Amino acid sequence: MVKHVYLIKLKDRSKAKEVVEKIQTLQGNVPSILRVEAAVDFRGVKGSYDLVEICEFQKMADFEEFCVDPYHEQIRQYMAQVVEHSCKVDYIVD
Repeated sequence: MVKHVYLIKLKDRSKAKEVVEKIQTLQGNVPSILRVEAAVDFRGVKGSYDLVEICEFQKMADFEEFCVDPYHEQIRQYMAQVVEHSCKVDYIVD
């Protein structure tokens, strides 16, 4: 299994719910995704990110398909407009 974890700091935290809903549309629109989880940080303290995105893939080939998927590219373009800062990690679960 491959996991893609993305921590996101928004330009405007009040849009967090809207962004989570947009991320969740990846499920069902990108066939290679096994599971999508997106949620808003409930604490909102200094140093925390506003939300998290976790995508799971059955195998590396599915992750690679996700990286070039046209719908995923649309979401990337949207995110570029609302994200202030982000960090991510992609890893394999044995």
